[in-house]
Amino acid sequence: GVDASGDEANITAGTTVTFTDSGNGTFYSDADCTAVTNTITFIATFSDEYPFYFLDNTVETTTLNITGDGLTGGTLAVTVE
Repeated sequence: GVDASGDEANITAGTTVTFTDSGNGTFYSDADCTAVTNTITFIATFSDEYPFYFLDNTVETTTLNITGDGLTGGTLAVTVE
């Protein structure tokens, strides 16, 4: 991760990241897309992958946003066809 000063920062235990999008998509914590979530709270200092999944059945252009406690947010433009 990156902290508010733009420096590399380890994601520590208890850090929560939140996902949003500007369209009609939904975030999930499982590959089957049955467990809806828009947050992940890291249970240990970041060293493992914490996957999330995004499903959008609407043809649109959307922006995915990720924010986290004490971290600089990130965005990703996505076109759903």
